[in-house]
Amino acid sequence: GAPPLLRALAEAGRIAEPAFAFFLGFGGPGELALGGPDPERHVGALRFVDLLAGVSLWTFALEAVWIGDAACFLEASRARVDSFFSFLTGPPGVVAALVTAWGAGDEGGTYTLPCDANGPSLSFRIDGRDYTLTALDLVWKLNATHCALGVEPWGQGQPQDVWRLGQSFLRRFYVLHDAGRKRLGLAPARHPTEARV
Repeated sequence: GAPPLLRALAEAGRIAEPAFAFFLGFGGPGELALGGPDPERHVGALRFVDLLAGVSLWTFALEAVWIGDAACFLEASRARVDSFFSFLTGPPGVVAALVTAWGAGDEGGTYTLPCDANGPSLSFRIDGRDYTLTALDLVWKLNATHCALGVEPWGQGQPQDVWRLGQSFLRRFYVLHDAGRKRLGLAPARHPTEARV
């Protein structure tokens, strides 16, 4: 069911439904909306994806992962939207392929590259639709001259079969967490300006 706080707020009539949504800006302010989506924060209609039963909250089926338009992987058939993680966390083989395609260097587990670097996109096929991240989403500034590719392989103690779609994904896509109906709503986020952060 819904997390206790959302359920209590909805039952008390303080919010319209047990749902919340994230908007993350490109270097600007973000927003947490309680009770439903903010239509000013996304482009077009939300597309809904059912959550998987019997697993951690906000986990859904993943059909494929694409690097550019050539390589397709499915080393993990599930994904979870997770605002706790800045980067994307996934299978070591897919992460290594993306790092190689971008020519990033490994500095103690951080994949560094020049801030003006460009490389292939990364797409996640969810319920028949591709959700694509480009250089703007994948490259994170470390300082004025150095950047990092925003991916990491699964770490010790983490489930080894679930992509974690962190803030790299949440900046590009507005996500409604609909606990009452056990689903996610996804749509491109509406940004007035975009820049690498």
